[in-house]
Amino acid sequence: MNPQDIILFFLDSLQHHDLKKVVTVNRQSDSIKITHADWIKEMDFLEAINTNKPAYKGTLSMDTIRNVDTLIYHLTCSDKKLNVKEAFIYYHSNQLLHMNLISFGSNFLFNNAKEIYFNPLKGYCIKGFQKLDLLSDHEVAYTILVNKM
Repeated sequence: MNPQDIILFFLDSLQHHDLKKVVTVNRQSDSIKITHADWIKEMDFLEAINTNKPAYKGTLSMDTIRNVDTLIYHLTCSDKKLNVKEAFIYYHSNQLLHMNLISFGSNFLFNNAKEIYFNPLKGYCIKGFQKLDLLSDHEVAYTILVNKM
């Protein structure tokens, strides 16, 4: 199960939609409407959580939970060096309902934490925290809403 593969499946259907992007940094928001969005570019955040990368081999565990017609995949990563920490992928009657992904990243320049919620019919939301160069903390949220044109 790979979130990147799931998203690629939906990119064609999203090509006929525009988007509304709301970016909030330290509680100050700005929004923009984008017509004819480049959805491949808009979804590039998923490359960071592509679990098909060789680094994830042997570090992921997956549990499956079935509740009537709903199937839930719960992925966890045991390697502290990798970004994806936990993912929940929900299907209902063999159709993707939504995904929740939690990732952390750090290097000598920054630390960040992100929670990503994705619904293929409505859009996605990225909420997180970012600390740059030991100088400043920023609470960052991106909300992307899918709109029919």
